Amino acid sequence: ITLNNEKVQLNSEVEDFQKTFLYKLKSSFQNLNEKEVQIATLLRLNFNTKQIATQIGIAEHSIHNYRYSIRKKINLEKDENLVDYLKTL
Repeated sequence: ITLNNEKVQLNSEVEDFQKTFLYKLKSSFQNLNEKEVQIATLLRLNFNTKQIATQIGIAEHSIHNYRYSIRKKINLEKDENLVDYLKTL
């Protein structure tokens, strides 16, 4: 029972964290479309390009294109890491 309660609490904390991240991302960058938000969320969760492509069901090169589009829309410089930036939100 204790393990189950811990699991429920962890799931609740993860859900709250994800809601907070999504709120910050969407409110700060209203120009991101839903697919870009989805990919940014998966990047924030440390999914790599291949994992994201498999999860969403699109080609890896499409993920690279989305990453580029996200970087442009959030005005990241070339020397700034997208995942690191997303983790600051």
